[in-house]
Amino acid sequence: MTNSFIGRRMSRRAPALAIATFVVGISLVGCAAEAGTESGSGESVSAASLAASGCGSLPGALPADPEGVLAGISDETLVGFGGAEVELKASAWADVAENAGPWKIGYSALPITGAINQAYLDQFNKRFDEAKKLGLVEGEFEVNLMPDPTSMSPAQQLQGYQSLVSRGVDAIIMQPFSPAGMTSAVDEAGEAGIVTAALSPMNSAYAVNSMVTFYQDAGSAAAATLGQLKDGKGKVLVVHGFDGIDPEIQGFNGVKAALAECPDVEVVGEISAAFTNATAKTAVQNFLASYPGEIDAVVQMGGMATGIINAFEQVGRTVPLVAGNGISAGALAYWAEKADTYSPAGVAGSPEQQADAVWEVLIRTLSGKGAKMNVMALPPTLITSENVNDFTIEGADTTSDASMAPGAPYSPANILDEFFTKSGTPLSK
Repeated sequence: MTNSFIGRRMSRRAPALAIATFVVGISLVGCAAEAGTESGSGESVSAASLAASGCGSLPGALPADPEGVLAGISDETLVGFGGAEVELKASAWADVAENAGPWKIGYSALPITGAINQAYLDQFNKRFDEAKKLGLVEGEFEVNLMPDPTSMSPAQQLQGYQSLVSRGVDAIIMQPFSPAGMTSAVDEAGEAGIVTAALSPMNSAYAVNSMVTFYQDAGSAAAATLGQLKDGKGKVLVVHGFDGIDPEIQGFNGVKAALAECPDVEVVGEISAAFTNATAKTAVQNFLASYPGEIDAVVQMGGMATGIINAFEQVGRTVPLVAGNGISAGALAYWAEKADTYSPAGVAGSPEQQADAVWEVLIRTLSGKGAKMNVMALPPTLITSENVNDFTIEGADTTSDASMAPGAPYSPANILDEFFTKSGTPLSK
């Protein structure tokens, strides 16, 4: 493997790499959110915390760490690794010589089915354009999206990933359909000097990942919301996203862990809604038509809170507490309006901030800042009725699908610095 991107650039026009492997109750404390702070800048902030045990808590063991890469990571940051189903590895890019690029970058992702995936793409395009003005990247942002959500598969994404490799990119940002199914391809590309920055943790030394994990995102929002139920009792509806993809699998693992701490909570139904507000609104309305009973809370895998709230309102039912992970401006507007009587919980982080975290880690890795590990999990920041206004978009309608306001920093520089041997970012030059 070549650890010098400068050296790799001299030979990247060689014949395309052949990748043949197939197989992608809460205890609340004050929150000092810094409204308007950009992701990747500023210091971390104190935030609401989950209960230590019982209903309102989220258990989650640290992942396997055979190489001891978590040594020296602060207790504050270690929280983000809880429940992550990945084997931590020392990064293959730890010894890359410092260099200033420019690099050619591609993007392999799921189809655009709603606001979240569109926001990812828009933000990566924005960051690419900004980096190009700094001389850090060159050419065009090479995009390969899977075309059809009804037929997407690991094989389809593998083909698109190979296509990007054949175009001579230095790095690929990937939203994997199945991280496990893409590991061998990422390893082989890595041997050729290509970094993969993934939106899900991957068991590859050649991948880098930095986001709040789906386990922590959905699980923390669920736990914090369930913790608001009186005496830890109530009836709960579970809203899933897409079956089989990593955000659904890992997010549901977190939700199940939170529910397991609440033995007096009854799950009255489970429905799927494709991670989109419009689909969630219809799916919940259909469920309510056949279920006349009370619902005290709804937990969801992400991006569907606005549609869920709108569904209850439209059929004239009392809106239950709705866990707000991947929460859009509409649900936050509803919450802020009724914060005196309506008090669910959520997890901060817009798609734009998530994209920024992945982009920041990729550029640090490419520039030779010395990535220490393959997974750089961020600790979640909870949204509560005490700090909801920090994330609310002024004037937003309660049906808005727009992203939340920045609120607290999503990927603070001081936390990202823990994952690299050299601090700082070339994006600030």
